[in-house]
Amino acid sequence: MTIETKVQTSAGYPRATQASHKLEKPYFRDPLFAVLWIVQLIIVVSCAVFLRPSPSDSKNKDDEEGYIETALLALALLIVPLGAALIAVCMVFLFMSAYSQQVIRMAFFSPTIASIATSMIATYNMGKSALPLWYATAGVAAVSAFMYFWVRRYVPFAASTLRVSLQALRDYKGLIGMAMLTSTLVFAWFAVWAVASLGIYQYRQRHPRPPQVRWMPCEHDPRKQCSETVTNYEPFYVTVFLLLSLYWTSQVLSNILHTATVGTVASWWTSKSKNERALREALYRASTTSLGSICLGSLVVAIVSTLETIVSTVSNTQKKMEEKAEEAQRRERGQRPRRQHSGAANAIVKQLLQLLRKISEYINSWAFVYVGLYGDTYWAAGKKVSSSLFSKTGRPTFVSDRLVYRVLGLMKVAIALLSGALLVVTQFAFDWTTSSDMNPSTWRGIVFSSGVVVGYWVSSVSLSVLESIARTVIVCFLENPDALQSSHPALHKELQHGWSTAYPNAWKSFKQKRL
Repeated sequence: MTIETKVQTSAGYPRATQASHKLEKPYFRDPLFAVLWIVQLIIVVSCAVFLRPSPSDSKNKDDEEGYIETALLALALLIVPLGAALIAVCMVFLFMSAYSQQVIRMAFFSPTIASIATSMIATYNMGKSALPLWYATAGVAAVSAFMYFWVRRYVPFAASTLRVSLQALRDYKGLIGMAMLTSTLVFAWFAVWAVASLGIYQYRQRHPRPPQVRWMPCEHDPRKQCSETVTNYEPFYVTVFLLLSLYWTSQVLSNILHTATVGTVASWWTSKSKNERALREALYRASTTSLGSICLGSLVVAIVSTLETIVSTVSNTQKKMEEKAEEAQRRERGQRPRRQHSGAANAIVKQLLQLLRKISEYINSWAFVYVGLYGDTYWAAGKKVSSSLFSKTGRPTFVSDRLVYRVLGLMKVAIALLSGALLVVTQFAFDWTTSSDMNPSTWRGIVFSSGVVVGYWVSSVSLSVLESIARTVIVCFLENPDALQSSHPALHKELQHGWSTAYPNAWKSFKQKRL
């Protein structure tokens, strides 16, 4: 038999799990990495404040009215699409709640529908020249059908997980507001980082370093090394630090949101009534006691992302130099030189780093679920992902998570297009025009594009919260489904039905282990 735990531990972490997980008194997990993150944040903000770039040209006062008009137009193109996007999000959430299984099936065949529409438009404009597109459409349809045939039995559990996640989000709507705030902080961080980077660059221009001789591949023949005198160069360690800071802080902010969402859902999982302080307490834990674990996991992804950016930059630079060398040899010798393939190794390393980044991001998304549930250190949470989650459930958990992810990806596109369409309708209804001589079609395109961009941003923020909730629901149901049966019996019955329908053998084994 399993022993039920109290809803709240001494550490303040909600217990949606079994009693086998023990927590000690509150303490800061992985504190060294939290300190390092705060130090680098202070350094970048200080550079933005004290080394901020100075404007080069003063604005003409005669153009003040034009600037005001442009600012108001930009504000309208931001606020109105935001409202349209929020309306689109509500419509999509209602649709997913009512037709979750149909939405999952739609996610598989939407690429085929889009390919058919593209091929029809191309055929109308190009005639027989569009025949290759129809071959590609047939391939997309075949792949979609095969994937759906392979995962169709997992659809009930993914659909029930999605419905339960939507119910948790409806009970704690403040999660969406917290997600919007996090996105705003990420945008603000990008702005501060850009100001700091530009300020450092201008400081180097005003205080140049002594000239340095570097050996670099020759322009006429990259296989040879030529000396080059460099002035006003940026030290490599500064570039690495700025890139690492950019990725690290953005990852930390996003993962704080993810971990706080996990803690909120864990409280909802064990409580019959809504806890008004659950969201605030979960955010406090993610920003204090678990901040070190979040910083450590985020640092892993940030390091890989930094290496990926450096390799990509080096590869692109080397490719341009080889193209220049080819052009120089062609002019000098009047013959076509043999193409170099020195960038192949860089391309392979770049792809490997990209794969490693995606894997680390995926593992982090599950590890932070355990951080939010138990307050574990990052490495302890990572061990639970491998030992308690994937080693026991394996493919069912992975496939269900990917199904939900696929649906949310489709919904992002749907919300973006819907918000763009709503904005165009609003533009027609209120007869928005611009004082410039812009073509009406171009103006409508700008309005639609603004709606799509803002809609995709809003949907990404909202649905990222839903994705975090879905993963928390999967883990909590595997750890302690009895808690949900006590707090939300109807939802427990729905999840149990979805699990037993999708994985009958795994469900029998799971029930036997719990007895």
